[in-house]
Amino acid sequence: MNPYNLKAEAGFSKQDVRHNLNVSGLFDLGYGFTLSGIVITRSGFPYTAILGDDFNGDGNEDNDRAIINGRVVGRNTLRQPKFFNLDMRLLKTFNFTEKYKLAFSAEVFNLTKAKNLGFGPDAVSEVCTDVADFIGQILRV
Repeated sequence: MNPYNLKAEAGFSKQDVRHNLNVSGLFDLGYGFTLSGIVITRSGFPYTAILGDDFNGDGNEDNDRAIINGRVVGRNTLRQPKFFNLDMRLLKTFNFTEKYKLAFSAEVFNLTKAKNLGFGPDAVSEVCTDVADFIGQILRV
């Protein structure tokens, strides 16, 4: 790869999300029960397929791009799978007097068991353990 070819560096941002929908709701079910939820869905983040090893001998393992059919893969040309997540909460409130109440809640996070893929370094064979970017399970594609 030619390090002076700046056109090869053109591409989408790692944070480019084409479609993003966040919906939250609260429903009074009666008898002191309240159901609430948060739905998050989005298209996948772009990423650059790299080899994950220092094949060109420059001492850096994070920049050797994959070669497909004799061509170097461009920057952020591939996309991760779409993401869909559902969080739910059920709340039961007991009214003892006008002043005193007691509430019990049950919460479920990531009910759909969705993998929350990050956009850290792009080696496709590694598992990311950095939790600073996202809450939940983070993996690299």
